[in-house]
Amino acid sequence: MVARSLVFYQWRSEPLREAFSPAETATHLAAEAVNDPDFLVLKGKEVTTAVNVIDPGGKNRPTRLQLLALRTEDQHPAQWQPGGKLNLLPVLKGHYPADVSHVTLWPDGIAGQDLHKNAPRPGRLSFFLRNKLREYVSFDPLYDPDMFEKLLRMRGGLRSVEIGITKPEYATREDAGVLETFMPRAFGPKAPSLRVRVGIGKYGPRDTYLERPLEDAAFEAAENAHDIVDALIISGFDPLVGKVETINLLKQRLKVEVDLPRDEDAPALPNADATFSALDSAHRRYTDEELFRRALRTQVMQGD
Repeated sequence: MVARSLVFYQWRSEPLREAFSPAETATHLAAEAVNDPDFLVLKGKEVTTAVNVIDPGGKNRPTRLQLLALRTEDQHPAQWQPGGKLNLLPVLKGHYPADVSHVTLWPDGIAGQDLHKNAPRPGRLSFFLRNKLREYVSFDPLYDPDMFEKLLRMRGGLRSVEIGITKPEYATREDAGVLETFMPRAFGPKAPSLRVRVGIGKYGPRDTYLERPLEDAAFEAAENAHDIVDALIISGFDPLVGKVETINLLKQRLKVEVDLPRDEDAPALPNADATFSALDSAHRRYTDEELFRRALRTQVMQGD
C-alpha cells in the first residue's frame, strides 16, 4: 500500500479572465497532444512540468488529470551501491524521471489531489495552463473551518508570521501583494525559494502586535497566495482563550489520510483508478457533511 494525503482546494477563474472550464480545457489539451505529444510538457529554466489527461470530464462529470514534475537530462538522479561507484540512472531517450500527483476538478468548484512529499502542487498546474493554453485558474486552499475561525479571531492581534515562498514565477497578479510585502525587493520576481519570519519578538511588549500591512499580507497569503506559499505559521492573541496561540496553516488543510494499492507497473505509485476513486469518495463525504460549504463560508467571512 502507498500512503497519501488527499488534500482539497477551491478552483476558481481568475478575475477579468474568461470563465475557466475544466472539461473544455482538458479536452483542448488532449486534442493538442494527439498530433504533438510533447505539447503535454512545459520546460522551464529550473523545473519541467507535464499534465496528462486521464478523463476530460464534462458538465456534470469530474475532470481527472495526472500532474507530473519531470527531471530533465541534467537533473537525472544517480544510482549507487555500497562498494561501487556512482553512475547515472539509465533513462530511455524521450523519457523522464517523474514525481506524480493525481488531480480531480469537480464541476462544483472543488479540486483535490493525492499529496506527498515530492508531489507537484496546483500552482504548477495553473502555470502550465497559463503558458500552454492561455487558461487562467487559481486554487485556493480549504482549511478546517474551526481552525480558520480561530485565525479570524486573531485579526488585529498577530504577533508573528513565518512564510516560505517557492517559485515566484508561479505567482498570479493576485499574489503580487504578498511578494512585495514579504520578499526583499532586491530579489525581484526571479528570486529563488526563501523563508521569512517577521514578529514582535519573544521579549517584546505583550500588547504590541504586527502592523496592519503585514497582517493584511498574512491573511492574503492564507486565503489566496497558495500557489507560491509552501509554509505559513501564524501566531496571535486569541481572545476566546485569552492567550497567544500558534497555527501552522498548511497542517490544517481539509484532507483525508489514506492507504492506496500500488500500481502494478510502477509500484512506488498508487494505482490511478484507486486514487481517483478515493478522491471521489472523500469528496462525497465532505459534501454530505457540508464541510466544503462551511470551509468556503468561513473564508468568505475573512473579508467581512
